[in-house]
Amino acid sequence: MNLTKEQCQFFQDHGYLVLRNILADTEVADLQRWAQEVYDWPRNDNSPWMPYEEVNAEGKRVLCRTENYANYHRGFNQLLRGPKLLGMLRQLAEEEMLLFKEKINYKLAGSGGFSPYIDSTAYTHIKNIKHLTILLAVDPSNATNGGLNVVDGINLEAGELLVFGLYLAHRSGANKSSSDRKAIYTTYNCAREGDLHDPYYEDRKTLWPPTHLKKEGEEYAEGALRYGFGSPMLSVAMGRHSSALGTMSPDETVSHILTLLTTHGQGDYIGEPISQLAHSLQCAHFASQQSSDPEFIVAALLHDIGQFLPATEARSLSLSVKSMAENVGRVGHETIGAEYLRRLGFSRKVTELVAAHVPAKRFLCAIEPSYYEGLSGASKKSLQFQGGPMSEAEVEDWRNGEWWEDMCRLRKCDDSAKVVGLEVEDVMAYRERIEKCLSGQNLEYLESV
Repeated sequence: MNLTKEQCQFFQDHGYLVLRNILADTEVADLQRWAQEVYDWPRNDNSPWMPYEEVNAEGKRVLCRTENYANYHRGFNQLLRGPKLLGMLRQLAEEEMLLFKEKINYKLAGSGGFSPYIDSTAYTHIKNIKHLTILLAVDPSNATNGGLNVVDGINLEAGELLVFGLYLAHRSGANKSSSDRKAIYTTYNCAREGDLHDPYYEDRKTLWPPTHLKKEGEEYAEGALRYGFGSPMLSVAMGRHSSALGTMSPDETVSHILTLLTTHGQGDYIGEPISQLAHSLQCAHFASQQSSDPEFIVAALLHDIGQFLPATEARSLSLSVKSMAENVGRVGHETIGAEYLRRLGFSRKVTELVAAHVPAKRFLCAIEPSYYEGLSGASKKSLQFQGGPMSEAEVEDWRNGEWWEDMCRLRKCDDSAKVVGLEVEDVMAYRERIEKCLSGQNLEYLESV
């Protein structure tokens, strides 16, 4: 199919595009039949496809997705690697694309949702690829049945698709309807980067095997960190890891944090030509120029920890945070990251500064017109998702809060930390300052659970 100039420009401006009439009725019927065929495939030690289970709202284990099926299903292989989808992607990417990975999310009635996420760093362990993702609706997809939610909110009918880039914030809720809802997600990388499909699934099968191939007693912590972020798949083993958070020694906690930063910091920072780790280190660098307070500096270093925290905790953290009375509605990476650090034993100031770095943006946009005008296009778009500028009442409440000035200073450090080639201290230089910020709150947390 040929896209219009207006469609291509919309994608460039917004990071996504909805296509309503891409499949004929007969093709939609085939799509629904094929998805059911994959759902019904047997699960045994010899099957190369990869089915994963979750625990639903009734406490039952149910199938939540199947991956790596295109190589073994003629119809899906022809569709997902065929000229219709690849031709559309070529027009948006302005280069040839190859299938990188594919999954069917089943989202059965009563099944859980996925935490807010951005794909920019999802596959850096394979290669730092530039990729596009297609959501192809097998069944109608909306807020009631847990359809994908982006900044503007998207409803799709069967056979319609959404294509989006690596910087689009997205999430989905639980399926609260009485009907199941299937959706296909396919990710494509640039052909010049090579055919990475099979190497990706070889790594995944080793570190995060299908549910029926997981060995009893094996935690698969590295695989959960890479492949399970924010996903209902983690509910099968939920609770297995949460209690361990606050039991590490200070030295172990520091090593854990530093490993997290270095392991998941190599992908590029959202919309900017530097890595996530470089962004975090620059933020801490600018903070240290303003203050010698280790809590302020460490909060700057860890302000985005919720973007790549261990997936073994992501699901339980997001659920527990949502259950708190003060957290009604959106729960973002800043809130989840702050709760994660609190459970690790970080001081209240560190966790509150981390929790506030997104609200501080909303505050500054409300009181400083020049601040809003200075935001990047990506940051202005994410502001919509984050609630927009604060109201007058919210501004007044903010100014009555503790550390509100430090919160604004940290936010401006965050905004400045996008300098290509800036030389700063490496992550190991912060070990001592991180340890100073571990206040023993892990004991308080353990006593509360």
